[in-house]
Amino acid sequence: MKCPDCGSERVKRAGKYRGKYKTSQGYRCKDCKRFFVERDGFEGKHYPKDVIVQALHLYVEGLSPSKIRDFLWQHFEYKPSDHAMLCWVKEYSELIERFERKQKPEIKGRMHVDEVFVEVRGRRCCVIHTVDSQTGYCPEAVLSEKRDLKAYDRFFARLKKRLGDQIRRVFERERKKPPEKRKLVTFVSDKWGAIKRAFNRYFYRIAKLVHGVPIACKRFGLRFNNNPIERRNGDLKQRYKVMRHFKSFASAEAFVRLYRAIVNFVRHGTKQSPAHRASVWSGLGRDRLADLISIAARC
Repeated sequence: MKCPDCGSERVKRAGKYRGKYKTSQGYRCKDCKRFFVERDGFEGKHYPKDVIVQALHLYVEGLSPSKIRDFLWQHFEYKPSDHAMLCWVKEYSELIERFERKQKPEIKGRMHVDEVFVEVRGRRCCVIHTVDSQTGYCPEAVLSEKRDLKAYDRFFARLKKRLGDQIRRVFERERKKPPEKRKLVTFVSDKWGAIKRAFNRYFYRIAKLVHGVPIACKRFGLRFNNNPIERRNGDLKQRYKVMRHFKSFASAEAFVRLYRAIVNFVRHGTKQSPAHRASVWSGLGRDRLADLISIAARC
């Protein structure tokens, strides 16, 4: 335990802090005499940690705020407002994203790029994202009002900032080989022209772009398919159908950020989560979302 003001480890317990709905252990620094509670990402909140985590997870699973409130009332006897829950989604999605941006996921397979359409205040927007075929990790997702060159340019610019050094190292290792024998990082996408133009602007020669089909079908004469990201698209659409639409662009962005964090760190599939397989595992316990928020708050 460290003092949040001076960073000293000379702290002692100093009674309890009683909030509206919860009681927290208080501490006092022996050096600067400051009183504080543990910085676990949930300090300053009226509601207990379990209630907030349940609300975040249920929101990503597609439940509306009214249904989440009914669930929390039945199991915890709390009734948070719609505004409070949406503020939690925005706050913690930004907190987790700042922490996740500092991690460097390892590329182990092909990077599949695709988009899925959602409705925001009656307008059709698209979520452009990518998934590693081996790890299932999603290193980048961008919400855009249009599916055009500007949107993909922004997407690949952020992806290069995150993975550019790793892609460059692979290219430097393979550059002495003949072009047909180089094993570069491969991106798989459909034949949308904006994707190729934006890709060449940031990854020309250092990575390879190939075209795939939505399903494994040899009659098209293509070697790769887009199954890994098509399955992720179906999962996102299933949750979006329950919510029907988003009321604002900001709420849609917050949902995309939180959805990506839960898919990468919280869901484990058979044995390991995508973050674990991509070598960005942070030692999360059984309550992974709560542990992830606590770790992000301390970083």
